[in-house]
Formats: sequence, C-alpha cells, structure tokens
Amino acid sequence: MTTVETLEPTITAEDVQQWLAEYIADVLEISESAIDFDTPFHQFGLDSSAVVGLVADLSEWSGVAIGIKSIRKNNSIHALSQFIAAK
Repeated sequence: MTTVETLEPTITAEDVQQWLAEYIADVLEISESAIDFDTPFHQFGLDSSAVVGLVADLSEWSGVAIGIKSIRKNNSIHALSQFIAAK
C-alpha cells in the first residue's frame, strides 16, 4: 500500500511580492506600477498602524508568523518576499 502525503501549497517570492505591492498600493492609494520592490518599507510613508496591519494581514495570508522585526531585517518587498518564501 502506498501512502500519499498531502503537500501544503507553496508560496513563492513572486506571490508575496504581488500581494505586498497590491496591499501597499491600496493603503497608499497609488498604482502598483509605482512600487519599487527594492525600496525600503519606511520610504513608502506607511505609518505605524499601517505597518502593524500589513504584518497581521501578511501573516494571515501567507501562514507564516511575521513580526515587526522581520520587516526591519528584511526591509523591502524583495527581501521580505524572499524571507517568507524560504519559510
């Protein structure tokens, strides 16, 4: 008898980048095309409550526990998406 393992869906860095771009564009009311994935998060002008919301929503969406420290250490869409995809 063969056992079949259920694999959890994999979130890619590109998935995370797209999610973050959509999220930030929505919060800032700008076009996604205006978002540079290498720009440090603090340069987007998100206030602290927006960052807390981003962390909570991204954690829920991705299934990866993310804290403010994760954003400080991975301070761009590109870096954070790589971090999450590696989890």
